[in-house]
Amino acid sequence: MPYSRGGPAAWLIACALALSAAGGPRLAAHAVQRPAFRSGVDLIVVDAAVVDRNGKPVAGLRPDQFEVTLDGKPRRVVSADFVEFVPHDQPQRADAAVEPVVPPRFSSNERVPASPAQGRLIFLAIDQGSFKPLAARGAMEAARRFIDRLQPADRVGLVVFPAPGPSVPATRNHDAARAATAQVIGRATPFRMEGLDKNVSLGEAIDIRAGDAITTQKVLARECAGMGNSNRPACELEVRNTALSIGRNAELQATRSLSGIEAIIRSLAPIRERKTLVLVSAGLPVSDRASMDLQLLPEMTSIGREAASANLNFFVLHVDSGFLDAFSAEQRTISDTLDRDLSLMSGGLETIAGSSGGSLVRIVAGADFAFERVQRETSAAYVLGVEPVEGDRDGRPHRISVRVSVPDAQVRSRREVMLPKGAVAPSGPATPEETLAAVLRADRLETALPIRLATINLAPNAPGRQRVFLGADIGVGAAGPADLWTGFTISDASGKMQPVVGGKQRLRPRAAGPAGAVSFTTEMSLAPGRYSLRFAVIDAAGRAGSVDHALTVGLAGGPHVLVSDLLLMEPLAAGEERLDIITDGVVRAEAVDGYVEVVPTAPLVPVPDVTFTVSGAPGGEPLVSAPGLVVRPPASVHWSATARLDLGVLDPGDYVVTAVVSLDGREAVKVERFIHVQPRPEPQLLPGEITAARADRRVPALHANSQLVPAIPRHAGG
Repeated sequence: MPYSRGGPAAWLIACALALSAAGGPRLAAHAVQRPAFRSGVDLIVVDAAVVDRNGKPVAGLRPDQFEVTLDGKPRRVVSADFVEFVPHDQPQRADAAVEPVVPPRFSSNERVPASPAQGRLIFLAIDQGSFKPLAARGAMEAARRFIDRLQPADRVGLVVFPAPGPSVPATRNHDAARAATAQVIGRATPFRMEGLDKNVSLGEAIDIRAGDAITTQKVLARECAGMGNSNRPACELEVRNTALSIGRNAELQATRSLSGIEAIIRSLAPIRERKTLVLVSAGLPVSDRASMDLQLLPEMTSIGREAASANLNFFVLHVDSGFLDAFSAEQRTISDTLDRDLSLMSGGLETIAGSSGGSLVRIVAGADFAFERVQRETSAAYVLGVEPVEGDRDGRPHRISVRVSVPDAQVRSRREVMLPKGAVAPSGPATPEETLAAVLRADRLETALPIRLATINLAPNAPGRQRVFLGADIGVGAAGPADLWTGFTISDASGKMQPVVGGKQRLRPRAAGPAGAVSFTTEMSLAPGRYSLRFAVIDAAGRAGSVDHALTVGLAGGPHVLVSDLLLMEPLAAGEERLDIITDGVVRAEAVDGYVEVVPTAPLVPVPDVTFTVSGAPGGEPLVSAPGLVVRPPASVHWSATARLDLGVLDPGDYVVTAVVSLDGREAVKVERFIHVQPRPEPQLLPGEITAARADRRVPALHANSQLVPAIPRHAGG
């Protein structure tokens, strides 16, 4: 039938600018006020890794086997969920290539395992200012092997400091972080200034700067031995200048390292989920006595507390080359204070690790064992629900301690927690908003309500921002409209989470949707990149459903144009004003409407021609073809193209819908979408009428916006 004012073409032109509110409230992520949901379960959530002597996680612990104290006072552990980030029956390596995220694809919670393995969020922080070039090379080789052993679901990021140095956000594209390790060259310089010839150790420099007469006379006697009275003063001055150079340069290096570590910890603090930070350093000097230099212990303790507050699983790998350096050709003599010097270089790292509740591993030769330890310890953890008491919620930091009643087990957890001011929530049933917030935060998916969800990239709506449609079918056993509470959160590739978008709304079934399901549609505005989306829904009976969905925001590129994803919708009757997106690719109707948006990337691009086809396989001969109706919405820089495809001539089975964009008769770019045509009930006809109807299906027929290709035989399905 021809498109009318209320038909699909007019509706798509309108929806290219904004979604209509007729089918439910618009929840544009960039425009809607976001409600601040509060937790319906008033518990302190504590992540705790429990490992044996070899760093292997200890599974099967009950809540009563944990002892948790807040400021030294016991608190009841209500729950203890064991979360595996790496499947216990799989080796910790990623031999297979990372599966690319190909939009659009739908996600479903209908086949969720009871305890799914989840990917880890790992950041490698490399203090290149502490490394000499040779030591950095060996450490980075081990880091590359560590990255190679990560699971495909793990996200890994890397940051190198001080600048300049590479920085890679945390993604499942492990190759990016691996490649960045090759850019770490080591920028450490000797503490002793060039031109000073006296052999003064770090410990001796600290003592001399502290006014230690015994150490000063000892060094002067050693370095100025045999000099006459005329040369002695110059020698003594050079010794003191050497001590000054060593003290100041050591403090400068330590200060730069601390600034880098602090910046990384603060950047990770807003990420809600538990994350692992692996700091790789060749040393962070701190003085062991009152002196003029390296009085940095308060700053180091403060940074460690920030790491604890940021919910970091903190590993400090000290690649200690000091012992080997002491015997290098650069050193004329072996330092009398070698053991102390080594201790001074590790002192800052020990302080940060200790105050953060983290782990320090000293590496003298070969870093592989240390990275393997990180792999084991981070493969699983417990999520504890701890019950607070009146007065805990005072907005102040509290010391928290977690222990287990298991022999030879070690516990790694945060050392500090701060609860917002407010009274403990009264007991009683949680509200739908509270339940929804808890489902969005949960480590496992809820499956009481089945959900099928897809996202579709459309044209940009602002510089650096792109429109994304979100469509979902929610199974609630509904025969008509249903009131639901929906919400979703979006995290970028680094794990940073945006505020919750959601609220109560009335949803209705789409005409040819899954039985008993209602349809949800919204629009978002996001910057290009990779994201993770958690969508949750609660019905009036309190049943919950949630699904995780990975999406890549970006458009397909071709000569002079970019093209959106292929949006498939159920045909609408004249006068209807709603958008029924086919989320899972299953078509239950006789026809489907296809829609794409074309964005010019060069001046004077001609109006494109768009053809929609249905084939039995990618690149196959078209079985159904339709020319697209191409228009440019008012005040828009892109074209939109839509067409109706008649699927009544096709047998049930799998097909590919393709939109081909051409400029001046030449193909520029094409986008595809896989569909599955479901069997449709045969009409109740007499035997003679059935034969005639089947014969009619083989006759080429032209429609207003779709045509059967006469030269192609009927597809047999599959």
